[in-house]
Amino acid sequence: MISQQLQRISFKHIAAPLHSVSITRDESLRSQLESAAFESIPMFCQPCNGPPNFFTLPFDSQEHPIQTIVSAILFLIPPNTPVTETTEKKIIRLTQKMTIICHTQHIQDPPIYVSHDFRHSLRVHRHMIGLFKKLPHLYEIAKQNHQLPHHLVDACVRLIPLLHDIGYPNQMIHQLQKSNHTIEGARLFKNQMEPLMESIISDYYEPHIAVRCNAIIRKYILYHGSDKKEDTFEIKLDTAIGVLYTNTPHLKNVLECFPTQGITIHSYEVLDRKEPGRYADLAKKNDNKLGIPFLPTDFKDDPLLCSTRIADNVDSQQNRLTSVQKKDAHYRLTQSPIISNLQDRYSLGLMPIETITVESNPNTRSLLVNVKMNELYNQMNTIQTVFNNMPIAVTHFFIERIKEALNSITYFDKPIAVSVSQIRPIPSTLISKVKKN
Repeated sequence: MISQQLQRISFKHIAAPLHSVSITRDESLRSQLESAAFESIPMFCQPCNGPPNFFTLPFDSQEHPIQTIVSAILFLIPPNTPVTETTEKKIIRLTQKMTIICHTQHIQDPPIYVSHDFRHSLRVHRHMIGLFKKLPHLYEIAKQNHQLPHHLVDACVRLIPLLHDIGYPNQMIHQLQKSNHTIEGARLFKNQMEPLMESIISDYYEPHIAVRCNAIIRKYILYHGSDKKEDTFEIKLDTAIGVLYTNTPHLKNVLECFPTQGITIHSYEVLDRKEPGRYADLAKKNDNKLGIPFLPTDFKDDPLLCSTRIADNVDSQQNRLTSVQKKDAHYRLTQSPIISNLQDRYSLGLMPIETITVESNPNTRSLLVNVKMNELYNQMNTIQTVFNNMPIAVTHFFIERIKEALNSITYFDKPIAVSVSQIRPIPSTLISKVKKN
């Protein structure tokens, strides 16, 4: 019903001009976009986390990355609708820009973190689409909440996970803390992709629909990690990329810095009460002069944010690690495993996690995140680390991280449960001796 209303009120029923190319989402346009995407990738660029032709090879026995990017972009076009030459040129430019941005994310994956390369984005994309297929009522909620036609909700479901981590290269270049990748990603999307996307969607709908669709994608790039409360903040900043926080001692500095960083501040206000959020940096690492709002929510209120947060955390398994990270983790397991460097708990913590799946129970209307451990689970249980300043077995480090993230969302007012099981019995021959500290 809502989709029909949008079509009736906002769709521009303009006949295609004589010079238009009367093709829709067919193989001809798709092939043209894939060729344009391929040509935009720098030649002889060897990523550290895959072959140089990674973007043109099937990923996990499915589409290759360029095909996935093109498929997501094509959802911006209403189905069974002609594409003019002008629109086609804009779609080609958008495809090229997005491919370059995603390729940069892949080859400039920060080595100090568990991998956030484009493989991760592709898996989050697959998990998110899987959630919406498993729970089709989420589409109707998203359409109603955001007042978008179905195909643009589909575009959001695909583009948000593909773009959610595009800010990591700039975060590392500017030497800011990890949480800043969300701010950098939202800024990159705002400057590089929004103008073209707005123009493309406006070829078919009234401009406010295009603005709304862009704002949704940018919002979830900015807030996909808004699941932590590290401090409280007293000043709300309404900026061109979204709402951020700061505190009174830093306000003058923020007002001076943001314009030089290409972030427009529309307004700011002192809040009646301090609001919780996650630290972010303004100009140098760990200056903590900014806050990213803490956003708890429920699937019935914000299925896109909830799905993004779950899909992102479900990709916390051993195949998330690059080959170099896996090799290093295996090497550490042959030594006396003392986690003196807290960064090691991230790679070691992923090693025993084989798969993570999300299961729904239609009778109880609840969700369960099921974590299955491999044969390393028992072997590594003696290795201790810390989580939130409390001792914990390294095998449960990521379990606790997932639980903490999912505590910020509910499924129709019910908490999302996390279960842990082993994928198969452990043959004694597979368990190597690990020296105990």
